[in-house]
Amino acid sequence: MKETMDKLTPVPLEYCGPGRVSWCSAERTAELVGLLGGMVFCPEHTLATSGATLVRVEDPKASFIDYLIGNEYRPPEKFTVGANVRHGLNCAVGGDGFGFHKGRRFPHLGSIVIGDDVEIGSNVCIDRGTLGDTIIGARTKIDNLVHIAHNARIGEDCMIVAQAGIGGSAVIGNGVFIGFGAKIKNKVTIGDGAVIGMGAVVICDVPAGETWAGVPARKLSKDAPE
Repeated sequence: MKETMDKLTPVPLEYCGPGRVSWCSAERTAELVGLLGGMVFCPEHTLATSGATLVRVEDPKASFIDYLIGNEYRPPEKFTVGANVRHGLNCAVGGDGFGFHKGRRFPHLGSIVIGDDVEIGSNVCIDRGTLGDTIIGARTKIDNLVHIAHNARIGEDCMIVAQAGIGGSAVIGNGVFIGFGAKIKNKVTIGDGAVIGMGAVVICDVPAGETWAGVPARKLSKDAPE
């Protein structure tokens, strides 16, 4: 059954299906083929066929924003917080992230999920997700003045030292150490057990178990001084 313009559940493209709505950039139109339902705002010259209802428009992201605003979507009022979570002073948890399209703020309708035994220092900012959730895994420790942007996914048993910045939709594996003042670019993936040195600027994926440092960050050789 084809979807109508009735109020649907907004989701990231990879989760679109019956009763859901999303948007698609020109770079991701190949993913439309595998969808089994839902509605997707896509570029007007999209040739792909899909099980979803395709709404071909000039600017899919702008049309998606219009749809969300027109249907008065609201974010969830509560977050999911595990047991024994500790936090310091002046934390800002759950605000909108820095997401804009042609000067318009992208609605943030996701939530935040914080696992058990997480510690969050003072003056930490954790943004809610746009469509999915921002996730902090169990037993992760976050130092003072850390910023975690929307849709970031932090694994379990991580250590994130003061003034680090995690970009939107970044994926941090389990047991990762991120040093003082390090910056992780949006949509970058850091593999399990990796170490990111102090002040590093990570602009590409880091494989599991490797140590990276520098600006831009690069893998350290085994004989590099510690």
